[in-house]
Amino acid sequence: MGSRDGFLEVIFGFLETFCLDKDFVPTTMESTKTQAWVRIYSLPLEYWRPKVIFSIIKGLGTPLALDENTMRKKMGMFARMLVNIDMLSPLFDHLWVERSDYTFIAGVEYEWLPPFCSHCKMIGQELAQYRVIHDQGRALGSQHKSSQKIISNE
Repeated sequence: MGSRDGFLEVIFGFLETFCLDKDFVPTTMESTKTQAWVRIYSLPLEYWRPKVIFSIIKGLGTPLALDENTMRKKMGMFARMLVNIDMLSPLFDHLWVERSDYTFIAGVEYEWLPPFCSHCKMIGQELAQYRVIHDQGRALGSQHKSSQKIISNE
């Protein structure tokens, strides 16, 4: 284990650390950030370099780590990266990657995201749990957005 920029590296990923208040109660902690494995589809091979993939992924959240197959360019169908995502931010289905001489759209797939309540802004709950809001027809729509534009200098 070692630390890097406020994160503690462990075998399965990264653990974000923060200072606790004196009267901290874990069940009342409000967090909107989660870690998720993200797949990027239709990525041209010249973009399969860690620095470039990290640059592209910044449009979704804070890049943490590439998986081993992506590092070794073994799969070829998609690049896979662990990303720290703020669930309050839009979750894009596509990334529009643009250079001075070339533009392409890369598909985005989140392997798993935890339940997130768009009403109380907490991970671990879903809007459907709030019967009053749901019954009043104020249920909010999907958080997914169609695309995000990324400018690559690589």
